[in-house]
Amino acid sequence: MHTSKLTRMTTLSLVMSKLSLLIIIAVMVANVLSWLEPKLILEKYGLEFALTGRILSHFDRDTFSAWKLMGGILISTIPLLSLVGSFWAFYRLFGNYRKGDYFSKGTVKYLEYAGWGVVLWSIILYEPLLTLWLTMSAPVGERFFSFSLTSSHFVAIFISVCLTIISRILYQACDIYEENQSIL
Repeated sequence: MHTSKLTRMTTLSLVMSKLSLLIIIAVMVANVLSWLEPKLILEKYGLEFALTGRILSHFDRDTFSAWKLMGGILISTIPLLSLVGSFWAFYRLFGNYRKGDYFSKGTVKYLEYAGWGVVLWSIILYEPLLTLWLTMSAPVGERFFSFSLTSSHFVAIFISVCLTIISRILYQACDIYEENQSIL
């Protein structure tokens, strides 16, 4: 490969790996802040996590006890951990690309991990648990749990399954590459 293309690829890989780390931090901070200061996040910055924003709009956050608030933060963090795992895998993937490690199974596994992390993030159905947690101390008749699947869940699942299939194809490409290297 031409040197300028390698330099561009190395630079782009470095940027993408650092961007992945930044996204990890931003997602976790935004989730906690959406619970602690929902008006600040929504009104000032226009940001919200769809489910957290949808659920919190039905409750007065000021009436939550500290344990209920902490429980809500922890429950809403569960699916984000799999998403964080995906971004960590992207960080490692682009880190390997930056080093020029394109055709190894060790590098390809990070693409597969990223795909599976997004699948888990899409299918972890924590909405019923979160709504039940927030309404369990409500009077009988006011307790509820909700469940929803949106088109974004299906899009995320489709894209992540594509990533895992591509990783399987790249595993086979690595085998061919290793064969070719042993012949040379």
